[in-house]
Amino acid sequence: MSEESPSAEAAAESQAAVNVLDAEEIAALRSAEANFAQRDWNEGMKKLAAVFEKKPDALIPGSDGHTFVSVWEYFHNRIIHLPPSATEAYRSETGSLARDFENAKEQLDIDAIRRIARDHLFTVTGREALRFLAEYYYESRQFADALACVSRFEKYLAFDRNDSIRVVAMKLVCLAETGRLEELETAYAGASALLAKEEIVWQGEKMAFAQFAERLKGIARSVERRDDVGPLLPARKADAPEFPVNGAGYDGGEYPADELIAGGDLPEWQAETPFVDTYPVLGGNTLYLRLRSSLFALNVNDFSKPRWKTNFSPHGDGDMSITLGNGKAKMAAIYAVAAGEDRVFTTMKDKSGVLRLVCLDADSGKILWTGGGKGAILDSAHAASAPACIGAAVYVTAIVPRGEKGDDYYLVCLDAADGRIIYETFLCTRMASIKGGEVLYPPAPAVVADGTIYVATNAGAVCAVDMMSGRLRWAALYDKKNSVAASPGANRFERAIRREVSFAYGAPVVSGGALIVAPPEVDSLIALDAEKGDALWMLDNSDRRFAYLVGADKGAVILAGEKIGAFDIKTGRPLWGAERDLGAGVGGTGFLMWDWIVLPGDGIVTVVEAQRGAVSSRRPVTDLLKAPVPDKISGFTGNLLAGNEKIFAVSRSRVAVYPTRRVLKQEAVGP
Repeated sequence: MSEESPSAEAAAESQAAVNVLDAEEIAALRSAEANFAQRDWNEGMKKLAAVFEKKPDALIPGSDGHTFVSVWEYFHNRIIHLPPSATEAYRSETGSLARDFENAKEQLDIDAIRRIARDHLFTVTGREALRFLAEYYYESRQFADALACVSRFEKYLAFDRNDSIRVVAMKLVCLAETGRLEELETAYAGASALLAKEEIVWQGEKMAFAQFAERLKGIARSVERRDDVGPLLPARKADAPEFPVNGAGYDGGEYPADELIAGGDLPEWQAETPFVDTYPVLGGNTLYLRLRSSLFALNVNDFSKPRWKTNFSPHGDGDMSITLGNGKAKMAAIYAVAAGEDRVFTTMKDKSGVLRLVCLDADSGKILWTGGGKGAILDSAHAASAPACIGAAVYVTAIVPRGEKGDDYYLVCLDAADGRIIYETFLCTRMASIKGGEVLYPPAPAVVADGTIYVATNAGAVCAVDMMSGRLRWAALYDKKNSVAASPGANRFERAIRREVSFAYGAPVVSGGALIVAPPEVDSLIALDAEKGDALWMLDNSDRRFAYLVGADKGAVILAGEKIGAFDIKTGRPLWGAERDLGAGVGGTGFLMWDWIVLPGDGIVTVVEAQRGAVSSRRPVTDLLKAPVPDKISGFTGNLLAGNEKIFAVSRSRVAVYPTRRVLKQEAVGP
């Protein structure tokens, strides 16, 4: 635990503030540690528990003044490293807790069971509640929620051998069913020493642990994995990757005039920025596309007319930019959607300018509910992140204006079925700029890994929240150094128009124990330890040679823009020796597919070998499309989305579809 609080200078640079314990409470924790060092367990636990029960979500500053761990996280990590005799009093429970659990099970009150597992984790009943939740979510095929429970078992609870077999088997199945092949292979390698000789009964068949794992890998390869923020990543099928076929694509058409998000329809400062953009999602045979004031559902095999269209604003305002905080800043507009099994989620503004999360039926477009209810944080929010549908819940990071004090950021978790608030977690406050003229960027969509929700606020802080309980785990602040800010005669609006911002809007990436964040408002790519929030490395992007965080795979982080580069995920070391120059800048979000990187350019789709960085193919859009090709599409590419044996290219004005064919690795990809 740090001896010092963060400096005022560090707080000013980051322009984000977090809820830190006061000096008296930090002193109480230090006193508890002194008691533990003297083996005075009872007194130490009394002091530790008192702070935990009073302020579980408050933060303890680290030695660097930028990384903070929550009291909740500190308490749980401390408990598991103390001898059982030290925590015996805390682990004890009254008979009423067991009765409450039995009543909750009988009524299938999942909220009550979650509270027992959250607040009494180390008791016998708390453990049983967690086991019940894991089984319930698993049997309900809510695999993300089951994984969150399993990760708690692994992290905080010492369990017997029978528990180990069941928990590990459940984790592997959940990873397979969600297509997380890399994580599945890592989890299998970690468990093989313990369970190599065990037999697993699965789907009525008894088999060796290795055979069980191989079957699950086959399932994982066949799943089109949702990345939990919207677009689908290409399935890692067992046979071959897929690339666009020349002359087979078609123009899906330009958007209706009243839906176009182009220069004349936007405030001047937004007209040419990369932060007014569309991010579609693919669900089954339907492409969901959020435009200026409507959500469209398009049949991927027939773009002649939408399956359905839902309009949100009679004034055509959609969720355009709005004024936040002290009135001196504007929020860039992001058009995005998230999809669950049978529901679609997006955001809108009501007539009062208040943000609403909207849930629609995926088949009909009928609005099923709007979040979030009387007294909810969303009722006060004036902006939010794109939604993320993860398991049985949907997540948004809401921004609540606080006048001259700035804006508060909250992670809001809602039940995807009915919009009921599950939890609202305070993350940080963006301190208002005295000078004004600041462009704000929406928080990135939430992502999940190993039972933790990660939020990049794009306002000076990155936060980790326990998925099951909603408790803040840690927060990391970063300096908002932006070399463009020093440009003479240019305010932030003008700099945005000149595209001199850093990275384009997008979700962070979790891979190999690292969290990779590409904030749009600073010069650097940031890599953090996903478990603790500690800084691993930073990559300077002040020259703006990169604009997109494409993804991470096999220990490499891929960046694209005017150049394309690959970097070691743990150290930031360049992996290709030299960054590749594509000749023309990348003009949208690309994706990773097997050992290939697929990128959109100025009227070109480029395929790059991930291992070496060599360009394997540069295909003009006009060659990919069937004749005749509309004049307007010659320089068009847009954000790329892969699935259903097609690649979709979506821009602010139109969409195109490129059918694909499977290509063996030894085949030439094509000119």
